[in-house]
Amino acid sequence: MSDASDPHFFDRMNALVKLANHQCADASADQVSHAFINASSRFNVWLWAVTSADVNDMKSRREEALKILMQETYDSFNRQFDEYAANFDEYMKDSIRMVPGTTMTRAPRE
Repeated sequence: MSDASDPHFFDRMNALVKLANHQCADASADQVSHAFINASSRFNVWLWAVTSADVNDMKSRREEALKILMQETYDSFNRQFDEYAANFDEYMKDSIRMVPGTTMTRAPRE
């Protein structure tokens, strides 16, 4: 799942962030986040399914898949968190401060 050799990685990632931001116009950020987490899980399960020989192979690789996904999620979250912390004032200057669970009136910074 490394992005180092993929020249279109950030384009795809930014397109998904943009979609999430736009969905915040009609739903709370918490609801959008929950939907994206579940969509990511569903997509990753599909990826493991299509790379499995059969259902037994897929089931036998469950812990491997979960370990890889959890590590990738952990690493990605830490990278993104550190970037936001380092650039907090710049990234948040046009964003709406909100209480978790509230619905946004306009999309956040893309």
